[in-house]
Amino acid sequence: MPGENEGFERMNIEVGPATKEELGDIIRIQQQNLGRNLSEDQREKGGFVNLETPLDFLQKIQEQNRVLVARHNGHVVGYQIPLKPDEAASFPVFNEFLNKTGEITFKDKPLNASRFLIIAQTCRDRNEAYRGHRISEKLYDALGNQFADTYDVAVGQIAQHNEASVRAHERKGFVTIARYSHADGNDRRLEALDLEPYRKEHA
Repeated sequence: MPGENEGFERMNIEVGPATKEELGDIIRIQQQNLGRNLSEDQREKGGFVNLETPLDFLQKIQEQNRVLVARHNGHVVGYQIPLKPDEAASFPVFNEFLNKTGEITFKDKPLNASRFLIIAQTCRDRNEAYRGHRISEKLYDALGNQFADTYDVAVGQIAQHNEASVRAHERKGFVTIARYSHADGNDRRLEALDLEPYRKEHA
């Protein structure tokens, strides 16, 4: 019986720092993925995000070459926003997690004793043409390659009921290091990606 992916040709996806001109594309894709803009069925099948990042905030991060985008034929089809802990503190959605970094452990030591980077958001264009091309995985690899020499671990906070995102993190090798209830009433998982293997690749 033929496999379901037989004949499937993956797109050539390139990942690199976002330009100022591409910030509008990031906002566009973010709006596509905001939970409040999606039906329940869309949220279940393709995942969702809740964080909205103001354009002026994105510009500050972009100027430091820390916003990553995935491109296909020059068009932005996905993005990732890594934040330093003090930057994440600007968003109330991270407060619950940031208040627990002394209690949460990674590799048998408190998270706040490690150099950690926060993955605030990873999204791809919801156009079905881009499904299955490992865009998120390529963004995570780019993050590891760019930040492994500066950080020990990258962590991302996801809603427990965001099953599509949970599966995507598991496929990439993230491990769950904490679960907690958020003030908004939704349970959260804190997922961690060890950056040490990327550092070894650079050695």
